[in-house]
Amino acid sequence: MPSRSLLTYSLAVLVLAGLPSVAQAQDYFNFSLGLMATLGGTTDAEPDPGIDNFGFQAVFGYQIDRHTLFKARLGQLDLETDEGNGLYDTELSYVTLGGEYLINSGSYESGLFIGLGFYDLDAAPLIEDESSLGLALGTSGAFRLQDRLDLVVEFSIHYADLDYAQFFLMGHAGLAYRF
Repeated sequence: MPSRSLLTYSLAVLVLAGLPSVAQAQDYFNFSLGLMATLGGTTDAEPDPGIDNFGFQAVFGYQIDRHTLFKARLGQLDLETDEGNGLYDTELSYVTLGGEYLINSGSYESGLFIGLGFYDLDAAPLIEDESSLGLALGTSGAFRLQDRLDLVVEFSIHYADLDYAQFFLMGHAGLAYRF
């Protein structure tokens, strides 16, 4: 009988020791959805639309590891150009898939990300529509507002081999919901 008591006691200690990790796992969120406003543009296009154009970006994130995320970003940037003979409305749409490495800085999390993307430019009547594969590189910061809600700020540079322009600079700010 003493061995049964010892076994019961040992099992109870193991279960109680594991309870904090179970409680911690309940606070761990694997997914996030975000929606952000975008300000950006390009300076290597003719005519030059500048970097004061507006757009949006939607982000889906999946936490692979404690400090590593997979993120898919879907965005659009309106590149309006005021030519001498009229206003041209150029629109850049993109989808990027990539990884992000997070660094916990106490009151916020900062991150560095890189991703491969598909870029589509709708620029009629200025030039023909075109699309290209490209690369996105950037940095992010997430400030915790509530348990599941973050204020997110991102700065990114995108490269796409388009005739209209190759480099696009963007700043994004918005909210992300973790679940």
